[in-house]
Amino acid sequence: MLRKIIIFCLLTAILLPLILLKLALAPSPLVTQSRTPDSAAAQQTKLLLKDSWKVLKQDRQAELTVRIEELNAAAAFVGRGAAFLAGQFALENQTLHSNVSLKIPSTPFGEYLNLGVTILPSEQGLKLASCSIGQLKIPGSVALWSAETVLNLLGDEQLGSRLLATVENLTFGDDRLHVTFRSGAEFGRLKNRLLAVLKGFLRQQSSDYELQRTGYYLQLLDKLNRQPTKLQPSLGQIIPPLFRKVEKESQNRSPQEENRAALTALSIYLGGWEFHRLSRYLLNPPTPFPRNSKSRFLLAGRNDLRQHFLVSAGIKLLSDVRIGFAVGEFKELLDANPGGSGFSFIDLAADRSGLWFAERATASEQGARKFQRQLVSLTGEREFFPDFRDLEEGLSEKNFIDRYGNIDSIRYQEVVELIDQRLSQLSLYQ
Repeated sequence: MLRKIIIFCLLTAILLPLILLKLALAPSPLVTQSRTPDSAAAQQTKLLLKDSWKVLKQDRQAELTVRIEELNAAAAFVGRGAAFLAGQFALENQTLHSNVSLKIPSTPFGEYLNLGVTILPSEQGLKLASCSIGQLKIPGSVALWSAETVLNLLGDEQLGSRLLATVENLTFGDDRLHVTFRSGAEFGRLKNRLLAVLKGFLRQQSSDYELQRTGYYLQLLDKLNRQPTKLQPSLGQIIPPLFRKVEKESQNRSPQEENRAALTALSIYLGGWEFHRLSRYLLNPPTPFPRNSKSRFLLAGRNDLRQHFLVSAGIKLLSDVRIGFAVGEFKELLDANPGGSGFSFIDLAADRSGLWFAERATASEQGARKFQRQLVSLTGEREFFPDFRDLEEGLSEKNFIDRYGNIDSIRYQEVVELIDQRLSQLSLYQ
């Protein structure tokens, strides 16, 4: 009898995970990203981000109102940056339906994880009607308890319980939802702490250590910036002395992590005030980051190109290459709206260059050390930023549509390929 029980338990232990995988995974996505982001979607996403930012700064009860079309516009941009992810939101009969398809490495059971969550209005916290993972149907209360428990297990801070406790109520209008937080700022702090913990798990390195190394290079940049130079020096002048120190520090540390910390610091210090503020919010340093008040370093003689280059590099280090480029496209589509400076392929080239720069700096240990040596011996910015002055800029929304259609068109992709071709010809990126 005991032998049968043992065999049964062993078979269950082997077959149950396989059965769950079969039910959870699918050969095709539930959601596909059919919407190509345009200027209108960029404007809607900007409004959502602006309203969210206001709420997350309020250290008291705060309400966030979000239109469903803003959620779907933001989802289109996220899908643009993360090709493995697609999301869709719909509000029907006082119920919010959210569906997400996540592409994973191919398995015998499928290569898509389809998630569905149905959210109900509630006067007390967050309330789920149901949750689905592929063919697996989970009651809302069970799904919420499971998510809270898993998040609590990530550390000893009870992040799951504390995060859910900040949501006071959720109500729906005709085409929008209203979320009331007990404290918008507290929700933001807990969310960022959770992201930092998850990042530490995924990269198997303490986020506190990474923050400490970034702070070290920020202090170094502040010292370098105070040294006398000509009135408006090139960005290429501050990179060699920075990476001489990086190369030395990498003798007993990971060159990839040192490059990551140094480039993150460079992006924070010279990427402009908005990125400085965003980084401070996301990384939550124990003391304020040093702030560059002079902003005197230029790229190709322009202040805005330096910012595009460094912000894109910084976003890549916080996310991935495609997301960084999608953010660049988002900004240019915003500029194409009335009152903006116009869509600029030169700005987009600076975005693309920053992504290539950060990618090569952190791709592998051997590549990271080679990258350090090349930057130490850098003689000018043309070694990392080609001449893009022949590209079009200042395009209004109408002019952009007339000439290029949208950001998925062949003509648009030809310009992106031209930018990549020029970058690939530089020895730093080979």
